Amino acid sequence: MPYTVFFVNAHPGGFKPRQYFLTLTWTDSTDPNAASVNVYRSTVSGGPYTQIATGIPMGTQLYNDYAVTVGTTYYYVLTEVDNSAQESGYSTERSGTPGWIP
Repeated sequence: MPYTVFFVNAHPGGFKPRQYFLTLTWTDSTDPNAASVNVYRSTVSGGPYTQIATGIPMGTQLYNDYAVTVGTTYYYVLTEVDNSAQESGYSTERSGTPGWIP
């Protein structure tokens, strides 16, 4: 399984007033054939998941999800795609909830 370290953090504000987002960070797979990362999201633990980002280059290790609603919990999984375009299974699920932070 890829991504033994995978976090989701909530952020208030952002680049625009009242723009809330969740940041996903991870440690890249050690597979030498790994080429990119895909990000999937659900509002239900265990899925089904919808792909929200594709082809994030290895080494990036970060994705900001701006398409979130305050107070809604989002569940994320990652996959890795190798040099032959084969996609791995899902990583361990992680969750985050953007909220009003004073």
